[in-house]
Amino acid sequence: MEVSFEGEPENPKLLKLQEILVNNLVQDANARGIMFVRTRELAQAIVRWVNETPELDALHASEFVGQNAKTSSGGRYIA
Repeated sequence: MEVSFEGEPENPKLLKLQEILVNNLVQDANARGIMFVRTRELAQAIVRWVNETPELDALHASEFVGQNAKTSSGGRYIA
């Protein structure tokens, strides 16, 4: 099931994240970034949000999930 963020009200934390990404990654073609999140679902949601946001679509976000990294032992999912 594909979920879209079109028409959703803007979250203040996402607006701040967008500002940080634009200032640090979008303007520098050689820049790279990685975000650590707690759940696979959040990683998927952030990737979709970045790719659906016109100012951020140049980042071509993708999801990278570590294998055998249980969150109970400190593992994290990466968006």
